[in-house]
Amino acid sequence: MNWVVLRVSAEGAGRHTFTMRCDNLTLKKPDKQEINLTSGGVREAVWHTHVVSQKTPWVGVAIPDGTLSERREVTGSEIVPGGSDAPSTGSISKAPPTRTYRP
Repeated sequence: MNWVVLRVSAEGAGRHTFTMRCDNLTLKKPDKQEINLTSGGVREAVWHTHVVSQKTPWVGVAIPDGTLSERREVTGSEIVPGGSDAPSTGSISKAPPTRTYRP
């Protein structure tokens, strides 16, 4: 099986909701996660997903607090012949690899 782990790192203060939308990925838990941020700390929201088709690229889009204009996207494709039991990982980012959401 081909798994992808998507992570959103966030810092700031207060309660925030992150919604994950996917194409060619099946989420293993609900698409929305709520995290309580505290000043000076970083928290993560994590989604474990399954790649539906290894022949097609996948995309994950994280939407903070329902604000589409603040969305972050990560894409990938399965290039390992025969697949792998180890999960791939994707950080919601453009560049650098980890994107921090600051409300």
